[in-house]
Amino acid sequence: MYAGVPLICIPKFADQFYLSSLAEHLGIGIYVLNDDHFGVRFSEALSKFMKEITDDGISETAYLEKATKIRNEILSEGPFSKVFRNKIIGIAESNVGGKIQN
Repeated sequence: MYAGVPLICIPKFADQFYLSSLAEHLGIGIYVLNDDHFGVRFSEALSKFMKEITDDGISETAYLEKATKIRNEILSEGPFSKVFRNKIIGIAESNVGGKIQN
């Protein structure tokens, strides 16, 4: 979501099924199972996104609006590495019961 582009999710194993359904629930992507109907479902998903493209460029549809909104939220929190670092330090400090020097 860092790029703010809607997703077509094709889960294969493990947590990909959960994350794909989450993307669809949030309205930032479409979940497509890789089963006997994959070709039809993928084509339908692609058509939904292609309808966003008009002669004037990309129109603001719900998928694009939501993906852009989440992208802006991610970027507003500062550099990813700093957010990740602070989260890890917080977890470590809660486990050792004290402050860790940076």
